[in-house]
Amino acid sequence: MDNADIAQRYQEITLAQHLAAATVQAPASDHNKNSDGDYECIDCDEIVEPQRVRFGLTLRCIACQQLHEKQ
Repeated sequence: MDNADIAQRYQEITLAQHLAAATVQAPASDHNKNSDGDYECIDCDEIVEPQRVRFGLTLRCIACQQLHEKQ
């Protein structure tokens, strides 16, 4: 195994680690889940976007999360 093979293997391992970390989902909290199964933003009571729910981000909608991060 030469240096190029070692570098290739290292790159493959690093990529696999990054992909695994990106697909890990945070556990969803059910305290703001409504009777329809949707999550309501804890700040504005609007429905949290499905893209955020897929990543386990169920507390706030995008707009309220952005405001929260600015504070």
